[in-house]
Amino acid sequence: MSIAQIVREVAVNLANASVDGAVVNLQRVLKEHLQQKGLSSLRATEIAEDWLQRLQQELEEQLIEWDSLGIPRPLVQASSPFTFLTFRHRNYHSALGMQGISTEFPEVYDFVASLSPREFLLVPACLLQLAGCDPILITDGSGDGGVDCIGQLTEGPARSICIFAQARTSSTDIAKNSVQLEYAKFRDLQRTELFGEYLAALGKGNSADGRSVCYSMFASSEFKEPAREYARSDGLLLRSRRQAAFWLSQSFNFDSLQQMRQTLGATLVRNTNRNLAPLITPYRRDTALLPVKPPQM
Repeated sequence: MSIAQIVREVAVNLANASVDGAVVNLQRVLKEHLQQKGLSSLRATEIAEDWLQRLQQELEEQLIEWDSLGIPRPLVQASSPFTFLTFRHRNYHSALGMQGISTEFPEVYDFVASLSPREFLLVPACLLQLAGCDPILITDGSGDGGVDCIGQLTEGPARSICIFAQARTSSTDIAKNSVQLEYAKFRDLQRTELFGEYLAALGKGNSADGRSVCYSMFASSEFKEPAREYARSDGLLLRSRRQAAFWLSQSFNFDSLQQMRQTLGATLVRNTNRNLAPLITPYRRDTALLPVKPPQM
């Protein structure tokens, strides 16, 4: 592995929110990584000094990707040169100038990836609930038209927007062709009676001034850049594991997510008469003032 590849590897590792400490010194981290690759302490020190600027540039590129996804950076520049505060530092949020990721982010990030395909339906359902959808219905099943979950915003300026969600579990980053295939199913669905049935299931009470439909794919992994480009050009939303973990960790804690998984996870079967929105609310830490009490099933 070349020095350039090692530097990039260090940058990726630093930016993935898995750092345990509260402060990161780039020169020290690079030196330690080079020594782990078999270099002597003296040689590692020399290379770390020579490549320090490059490492900071590579790290900035990784952090810009967090910005582009609408997620706060897990690291913020400290007052000392080549030193960063991580999301575990007490001054991280103030230095960032906004509410950053929580210390529970890594656990929730792993939680999202650990879900089975059935349990993963909790992710779009929870995110639709956080967005203000009510009702939220599970449509996953044979002949579902490529849609696993639907929800409708019922209040505010965006009321009457219906979100049709596809839940996709994958151990690898999702490519453009996979997104194209699923979106093609949705476009075909819009020409069928089933599409009208889905809209009817969401209700017509707040659609006197019309309704708009949005398609979104929620994934347990990240999306490759060509997939993102396709989404931008064709007008669909992609929500990755990293984005899901951020928003979930802002409104749920790890324990409540585990409880919800145990209570609701196995029950997420196709049922357009069962509204999940009120079933999710008790597990939210930003609204529930009392200890979580799983709803009666």
